[in-house]
Amino acid sequence: MSKEEDDIRLLEYIDGQLGAEDAAQLHRRLENEPELKTRLRELQALNAMVSDRTVEQPSASFTESVMVRVNQYPRGAASPIRRGIMLLAVLLATVGLASWLVSIGMFDNTSINVNSVMFGNDTSRFSLPSLTFDGKILVNVIIIFNLVVAFFLFDPTVLKPWFQRRSRLNY
Repeated sequence: MSKEEDDIRLLEYIDGQLGAEDAAQLHRRLENEPELKTRLRELQALNAMVSDRTVEQPSASFTESVMVRVNQYPRGAASPIRRGIMLLAVLLATVGLASWLVSIGMFDNTSINVNSVMFGNDTSRFSLPSLTFDGKILVNVIIIFNLVVAFFLFDPTVLKPWFQRRSRLNY
């Protein structure tokens, strides 16, 4: 027999559902197979633990009170929408400010002079090259990233609850 079949047979034995012939056959197997006897003891201990527990019954009005509240609009559901709109507004203002700074040329040919940085009290100075990079590309990447974040933020915090509310109100 497989382990599952043995477990089923042992549980039937514990519950007193085995016939006399099947019970006798199981007793013979229990005498010859110590693993099966160990498994029987484990299942008996588990059965004793479970049978000691009492099942709590819900109150008579539990189902009715749950069903009444199912279609109610949850408390505080509007506040995440307001927070999402506020965060979206700040994000779009940041994108607008960064776009304006790029358009007036604030980040054109930005360079960093590494020679002006002092490395401790070292008297011997090495001549290091200055790093030149296009700040406009960096700011444009940041703007695009902010717009992507705004889209993903706008969808779940504003659009989804708004359309769910409209569908509940049958607009």
